[in-house]
Amino acid sequence: MANAFREPPQEILTSLAKWDSQARRLRIAVIVLSAIGVVGGVLVSAGVGDDDATRVFGVVTALAVAGATFMNAGDKSNRMRSGWRVLNAAVLEYRYSAHEDEASLERRLFDAYAEAERTIGDVG
Repeated sequence: MANAFREPPQEILTSLAKWDSQARRLRIAVIVLSAIGVVGGVLVSAGVGDDDATRVFGVVTALAVAGATFMNAGDKSNRMRSGWRVLNAAVLEYRYSAHEDEASLERRLFDAYAEAERTIGDVG
């Protein structure tokens, strides 16, 4: 089997796509909230605008920093991406491995899925 190609189960491919999308969204949330926090902090420190504007910048900054902290989006994104990597490597092995024993490849794929789920943990 020089050029093996097997299509993994659709459930595995769906999880892979979902985890990729969630990791990207979480990373974007971290970047946006961090940027708002930095810009807001600079504006408050510089005293830009009148007292009302400074208070608004302060509140927005506090909410952005609190959102980034309490959501723990950076850690969630990292765990999601790590789980994705585990499963993606197993999918590539499953698709392209020249091994004749499809049952062992399938077992490794399902084991990788379980490992990825443990790596991701509770992201909700």
